[in-house]
Amino acid sequence: MYKTGTPERTANELFAEKFTEATGNDNIYAPTFDNSQFFTNEFMAYFKTDPIGYIKFHMLNVVTLFLTDGLRDVGQSIKALPKGSLNLRPIFINPNPQQFIKIISSGGIMVVLFLIGFVFWFLTSVFMLIGIIKGIYKKEFRYRALLLSGTIFYMMTLSGIVGTPRFRFAISSLIFIMAAYGLSTSIIFI
Repeated sequence: MYKTGTPERTANELFAEKFTEATGNDNIYAPTFDNSQFFTNEFMAYFKTDPIGYIKFHMLNVVTLFLTDGLRDVGQSIKALPKGSLNLRPIFINPNPQQFIKIISSGGIMVVLFLIGFVFWFLTSVFMLIGIIKGIYKKEFRYRALLLSGTIFYMMTLSGIVGTPRFRFAISSLIFIMAAYGLSTSIIFI
C-alpha cells in the first residue's frame, strides 16, 4: 500500500480477498488464533522481500501512536461523531502536503479534535523524550529512566503496524511520568 500508492480501502479489500482465499474464512477480524498462521506467513513473506521497507512502514505507523489522541475514535464509538471522516494514516505513510492541507482546511469537529489531540500529544512526546534523556543523564535516575523508557519502547514495538491510540493506554502513565519529569527539568532551565 505505502509503496504502490494503492488507496488504503483497496489494499484492505485485496488483503481480505487473499485472506478468504487462503483460509476459507471471510471474517478477517474474527478474534481467533485459527488464522494466526496466515498472518505469520504474510508477515514473513513481506519481511523477507523488504525488511527495510517493513521497518520504515512500522515506524511511520508508530507515529500515530504518539501523535493522535483517540478522541475521534471514542466519539465515533459512542456515535457522537460521524464514522471514518478523518483518516490521516495514509498521509503519514505517504507524505502528501497538498492532501494534508486539503483535509485540515475541510474544517469540522473532527479536525478540531485532531488538532487539539495532536498538539497535546506532540508536546507530551517532546517532554517525554527530554525526560528520558535527562533521566538517563542523571546517575541517580538512570536505571528508573531506562526501565520506563524500555517499557515504553517495548509496548511501542508490540503495537506493530496498528499504531492506534488504544495501544497507548497501557503505557500512558509511563509516558506522563517521563513527560512530567522532562517538563519539570526544562522549567528549571527556562
